[in-house]
Amino acid sequence: GMLHEAAMIPEPAVRAQRAMDKPLGVRAIHLPRVPLPLMGFLLSAFLLGAALAATGNFLTLQINVLGGGALLIGAAAAFQALTEVPTMGYMHRLTRYLSHKALFAVGCAIYIVVFLAWAFVSDALTAALLKLIVGVSFALTYVAAVVITDELSPANRRATGQALVKSVLFGVAPILGTLGGGLVYGTLGPRTMFLAATALAGAAGVIAMIAVPGQRQRGSLTGADSPAPSSELSPALAATSGKG
Repeated sequence: GMLHEAAMIPEPAVRAQRAMDKPLGVRAIHLPRVPLPLMGFLLSAFLLGAALAATGNFLTLQINVLGGGALLIGAAAAFQALTEVPTMGYMHRLTRYLSHKALFAVGCAIYIVVFLAWAFVSDALTAALLKLIVGVSFALTYVAAVVITDELSPANRRATGQALVKSVLFGVAPILGTLGGGLVYGTLGPRTMFLAATALAGAAGVIAMIAVPGQRQRGSLTGADSPAPSSELSPALAATSGKG
C-alpha cells in the first residue's frame, strides 16, 4: 500500500522534497569555504589596496599644491603606464628567479620607498616622475596577486577566488582607503598620510610572505582545497609569458 510506495521513492528525491517543505528562512545556506591562506592574502590585498587608493588620489592634490598644473598631473599617470606594461611583459622571466609571493613582497617594498619619497618631496616634477617607479611596483603586485590567487583557490573555485581578491583590492579597499586618506590628509597633513600608506604597504608585504605557503607546503595539501600545480596556473601568466 502507501508504505510500499513510499519505500520505492528514491532517497535523494525524499531529501529534496523535505528541503522544499522547509520555510525559506530555515533552509541551510552553504557558502564555499575560503582556504585560510587565501583569507590571509585577502587581508594583504586589502591593506595594499587602501594604501594605493589613498596615495593615488591625493598625489594629484599634492602635485597641485607643490605648483604642478593639470598637464603635470596627467603626465604622472602616463609615466606609470610607461613602466607598467613592459614590467608585466617581463614577469615570466622574473618568476624564474623569485616566487610569486616574493615578487609581490618586492612590489610592496618598492611602494614603501616611493611613499616615503612622496612624504618628503618638495618638488612637483619629482613627485610626478616617481610614478615611473610605481608602474614597476604595480605590475609586480598585480600579476603576482592573480597567480597567487589561482594557486590558493580550490580547483573548482578559481573564478570565485579571483572575484574575491579583485573585489577587495579594487572595490572595498579603495572605498575605505580614499575616505581614510582624505581624513588623514585634511587633519594631519599629506606627510602623515603618505607615511601611514607606507606602513600599510609594509604590512601587506609581510602578511603575504607569511600567509602564502611555500611550494612544498602547497604540495602537502589534499582534496578540493588543494591549489593547482604550477603547470595549471592562470591564463594571465601565460598571456604575459607570450609577450616575451
